[in-house]
Amino acid sequence: MEIKEQVEYWKNVDFRYTANAHMSNHLSFMIYHYALIFPKKNWPKNITIGGMLIKNGEKISKSKGNGIPLIRIKERYGVDLYRLYIALASNYESEMNFRDDDIFQLEKRFEKLKSYIKKSLKYEKKNINDFSKLQKWLISRFYYYIENYFQFMKELRIREAFVGIIYEFLNDISYLQRRTNLDETLSALRFILKDYLLVLTPAIPHFSEEINEKLLTTSNKKIEKKSAFISIQKFETNPKEFRNKKLEEIELIVSELITNITKQKEYKNIQQLKSITIIQAKNERFKLFDELKKLLKDNTEINNIFSTLNKKFPEENKFIKKFVPKTLGSGLSTYLKKEDEFKLLNSITEFLKKEFNCENIKIIKEDNNKNEISIIPTKPGIILE
Repeated sequence: MEIKEQVEYWKNVDFRYTANAHMSNHLSFMIYHYALIFPKKNWPKNITIGGMLIKNGEKISKSKGNGIPLIRIKERYGVDLYRLYIALASNYESEMNFRDDDIFQLEKRFEKLKSYIKKSLKYEKKNINDFSKLQKWLISRFYYYIENYFQFMKELRIREAFVGIIYEFLNDISYLQRRTNLDETLSALRFILKDYLLVLTPAIPHFSEEINEKLLTTSNKKIEKKSAFISIQKFETNPKEFRNKKLEEIELIVSELITNITKQKEYKNIQQLKSITIIQAKNERFKLFDELKKLLKDNTEINNIFSTLNKKFPEENKFIKKFVPKTLGSGLSTYLKKEDEFKLLNSITEFLKKEFNCENIKIIKEDNNKNEISIIPTKPGIILE
């Protein structure tokens, strides 16, 4: 009876994943055995051939002695860290190169993420309307990654799914902490914590269950033991409810400005900045953007777009020829009116001072006919000294 129960439980195989080296042996005999022993309804439904697992660039084999028995993984790395590394290291169709250095580098990020999550537990979950714009930005970014996560998981692109919610979202958390402070960052993280644990669970189930248990303890809710496990709960939040694309695109102006300052500083090999001058695009270019936005919205034909813009902005012919084709497929990204962009740039001067340890921040907005072709709304010019 016990053997029968075990067979009934384990016999169905919906998905078998292996490497092409096993096609002539393991896979063939698996098919033979299922065909001989079980009825057709229990036969494997899918067999997928993927890449091999190698270690530090070499094939894993008994003769080389470079394999690690799974039983020792938890002692050497910890179960969650190993599972997370596997999720982030490779997609199922590609060869995976297991590197000790990579897993130890991941451990640093994993510990940082766990630290953020544990610290967020002391915060009460607030209403979305109680957050600042920057906190709403982080929440919106999270649900952007969530939308991608589920799409990637449907396509079995596990690596891309977890790169977004681990690496990229962790960068966003760190960015918000620099833009605001740790309290505001952790408060926003607490708002999305339950949903975050739900999507982390496939890779790091033990940590996710530990944190979920603490959430249940602090919430003082009586929940049946069976439903308390987060690993068997459904993700029920609609990501679109908390997406704010305009907030994301406005903050992109700031983050890209920081990136460009950093790149220019490194290119010029400036050790300590004395001043940062930020130059807005000239007035004519903001007006050109307004006209282009209207033409694109009206689905105007490309020849008419060029004709209209060249007539209204004859001094911008060179810019129009270079820039407009880039917008025909994706359209114009969100940009602000010149005064609003100026206010935004002014509002981040203290942040820029702290970010680059530079007290002298200048923002130039006066019209300048010598503006470079690369200086446009959302992408101001930069002069570093």
